[in-house]
Amino acid sequence: MKLSLYTDNTLKVLLYVASHKERRCTRLEIAEYFNLSGEPLRKIIHKLNLWGYLVTFPGRNGGIELAKPANEIKLGELIEKTEKQVTMFDCENQSCRLLPSCTLNHILNDAQKSFYEKLNTYTLDRLIKNKGMFRLLTNDK
Repeated sequence: MKLSLYTDNTLKVLLYVASHKERRCTRLEIAEYFNLSGEPLRKIIHKLNLWGYLVTFPGRNGGIELAKPANEIKLGELIEKTEKQVTMFDCENQSCRLLPSCTLNHILNDAQKSFYEKLNTYTLDRLIKNKGMFRLLTNDK
């Protein structure tokens, strides 16, 4: 399974904001730090706000903050929301002769469920506790 660029950028946004919890971050600084395009980044921040991961503050003194503590943001739930693919293997829309007796679809879907369950044992704060990552993200320009 390969995670999408959207998921990768979503995680980067949350890591950046979480590692700067002493202040509000701006979309512009995140875009500059990760060299991300403005419009896709705006959409990611908007979705994270709708999902309850970020709070956005408009205006001159505005910015972005985590909506809840990093130790409450489960990676499995987040990644499952960002990935568009519902099932790993979709046999229902194919005309396969093996479909009536094949169990591969069920096995792969069970594996995918286990994947997200395992990711849910990790939270955003676990990623930030990685000292190398923390120094990288807090090394302001």
